[in-house]
Amino acid sequence: MPEDTGGEDGQEQDLVPTVGVAAAGVLRFSEERDPTVLTQFVRLRVIDPEGAYWRRGIEAATRWLRETGSSELRVPYTFVCPEDWDSSAGHPLGVWVADQRRYYAAGTLDAKRVTALENLGMVWSVHTSAWDAGLAVARDYATVHGHCLPGAAVAWDGFPLGTWMMNMRAAARKASENAARRANGETDISYAGELSEARMEALSEIDPGWAPE
Repeated sequence: MPEDTGGEDGQEQDLVPTVGVAAAGVLRFSEERDPTVLTQFVRLRVIDPEGAYWRRGIEAATRWLRETGSSELRVPYTFVCPEDWDSSAGHPLGVWVADQRRYYAAGTLDAKRVTALENLGMVWSVHTSAWDAGLAVARDYATVHGHCLPGAAVAWDGFPLGTWMMNMRAAARKASENAARRANGETDISYAGELSEARMEALSEIDPGWAPE
């Protein structure tokens, strides 16, 4: 015998699947719905969920730039849009940006999406961007002071230049030490943590004495 689906008044209840409140509102078939709204819902939630995720990410990224005043899309990985960001509320923007970098590195990100992200100031390589930022600050500091030997605690234009320069000198020393070891015949020496020759030259152009012995 079929299960009784009637309500307390004996009328048949709406057959609404177990979905979110907003979705249930759209899918309540006993009520008249705008065909355009229903079509959009099906396309975004059923047919093209990835496309909807992309569009929501772009919207959230645009809002993040406006709220932070930043000119670069350098979003912390753990950042989630706050509840007062309207339609972007709760969007895991940090993860979304990291996903786009991963797709880009793999060569699977659509060219139009690459352009859209670059128009927002996307930082494709966090490490490369950090180097570029540090070099620009070092150049500005040297222009003012005539050298690029800031103290360890010095911050210039909000950038921890003293610490950054210490790290660059340490990486240069490691590169020099490893080069000597390789010249002596040692093998399997990792290049990790070394400062490249090109970067050493870039710093030397700013201040030849940037890495005193």
